[in-house]
Amino acid sequence: MLLVLLGNDEEGRIAANSLKCAGVDVSNIFVEDKKTNIMNIIVPNSKLGDNSVIHSWYSPIDMSYTMNFSDNLPKTLPDDLQTNQVYLILDKFLPINLEFLKSMKHKKVCLDVRSY
Repeated sequence: MLLVLLGNDEEGRIAANSLKCAGVDVSNIFVEDKKTNIMNIIVPNSKLGDNSVIHSWYSPIDMSYTMNFSDNLPKTLPDDLQTNQVYLILDKFLPINLEFLKSMKHKKVCLDVRSY
């Protein structure tokens, strides 16, 4: 079971459908009237002599910021999931994350460590 928040846009629908097709229970996906966050990954042409991959929250087309934080993230785990072993992956520790962590009884927490 996946607990996540998606935007109400084409990217959010593609993400939810991809998970569903992979056999993931998407019944706890919340859809919010916002854009889905998009990580832009740029792989340079090898002919340029630069093999570095660039990860950015800015669109390479129009330089718009593609990260949209939400104030509606869940602060507690639903009661029907409290008896399950929960694996939580965080990209950073924020106060809202700590509040969410404290609400879980059986948890394993992983930090998404990146090189950028």
